[in-house]
Amino acid sequence: MVDKKELITILKDCLNSEEASVPIYEKHINNALFFSGFKPEINDRIKEILSLLAKGSEAHKFFYNNLLKEIRDSNRDVY
Repeated sequence: MVDKKELITILKDCLNSEEASVPIYEKHINNALFFSGFKPEINDRIKEILSLLAKGSEAHKFFYNNLLKEIRDSNRDVY
């Protein structure tokens, strides 16, 4: 079991990780030098995967924000 304050701290850490990852993925997607050593078909696949990771992180950010709001608004103190 975890109390409300501790859970909020954990979820904030998760949210911060997701927020930090998106710019890294997007930076690599747009960095030609990052892809310079790969074949074009590999480049396309890497860009596709990085794009999926960025979209996934955006979805996770939405989830964590909603969960944080729900927990903050709750009267419950133990989860």
